[in-house]
Amino acid sequence: MRKLNHVRVESRGETATIGGGATTIEVTAGLWAVGKQTVTGMCECTSIVAPMLGGGHGLLQGQYGLAADQLVSARLVLANGTVVVASNTSHPDLFWALRGAGHNFGIVTEMQTMIMMVVLYNGPPSASRKYTQSFHDLLPLSASTDEVEYPDHPAAVLSSQKDLACQKLGDSSSALRFPIDLKSYNISAMRSIYEIFDNGITNEPQLSTSLMMFEGYSVQGVQAIPENSTAVPFRAERLLLSPTIFFSDTGGANLQATALSWSKNIREVLRGGEGETLSYVNYAHGDEGPGAWYGHEHWRMEKLKTLKEVWDPENKFGGYAPIPVD
Repeated sequence: MRKLNHVRVESRGETATIGGGATTIEVTAGLWAVGKQTVTGMCECTSIVAPMLGGGHGLLQGQYGLAADQLVSARLVLANGTVVVASNTSHPDLFWALRGAGHNFGIVTEMQTMIMMVVLYNGPPSASRKYTQSFHDLLPLSASTDEVEYPDHPAAVLSSQKDLACQKLGDSSSALRFPIDLKSYNISAMRSIYEIFDNGITNEPQLSTSLMMFEGYSVQGVQAIPENSTAVPFRAERLLLSPTIFFSDTGGANLQATALSWSKNIREVLRGGEGETLSYVNYAHGDEGPGAWYGHEHWRMEKLKTLKEVWDPENKFGGYAPIPVD
C-alpha cells in the first residue's frame, strides 16, 4: 500500500484523489503547495486513509467536520478480490459504512477527499490572547505563543515523524490506549487521574514515557453533519481522552500487567460510573466492544451487520474492532 502515495488535485480544484498509502504529511504538503487543505489527523506519519475509516479527528473539524465527512468516493478491494467504487451514488450503503467502520469492509486503495479553500487570519499572536487568557491566569511554569503554517502543526503537538507518537516501537515495545469520549470534564475525576498517573510513573519508572491525551476539538462542523448519515457515532461528544501507555515488553509479565491495570483504572475513573462507554474506534484498545466503537443504537449495529453479510460474508476483514457476525 505504501507505494500508492499519490496526491492529485483534480482539474477544477474542488477535489483531490489520494492513494491509500499516502501519509498525512504527504497529503498536507501536496495540497498546501497548491493553496489547498483538508481535514487530517495530527500525526504526520500515519496514512490519511486509516484514520478516516474510523472517523478521523483533526484541527479543521470545527469548520468542516471529520475526515470521513470529506470523503467523496473510495476505490476498494473486497475480500473476494473484486474492486468497487463506493460513493453516494455507487453502493451508497457501503459508502455509509466506510465512513466510521471502514476497516471492516475492504482495503481502500484510493479515495477522493473534498478540499476546502480557507482564508486564515493573518495578524499578531497577541490577537489570540482573549481565547487563552484563562489558561495564562493559572500561572503555568512556562507559556509561549508561536505561529506556524498548517503543514508544520504536527510538531507543535508532538506528533511529527520525529516524536514518540510516530516512532516504530519494534517487537520489544508496546503502546496501550484506552480512549473514552465525553461531553464535559468532571473536575474531581481529572484530579483523580492526575494522582493515578503521577503515582503510576513514580512507582514504575519504566512507564515514564507514557502520556495522557486530552483532545478537545472544535465541533461545529462535526455536529452539522446528521448523525445517521455515516457510520461515525457520538457526534454529540466534545472531548476525547485517552491514557497512552508506552512500555518495553522486556520488562516482563508484571510490568505488562501493571500497565494494563493502570490504563483500565484511568478509563474507569474518567467514565465516572456512567452507563455505556463511548470509545473512538481509531484509538480502541479492543476490550470496549462494538457498541462503544460504532454506537449503542440498535439500528446502527443491525445496519452494519447487514452490510457485513453483503460485502464481507466470510469476515475476512474482522481483525480490528470487528463488527459482530452471527
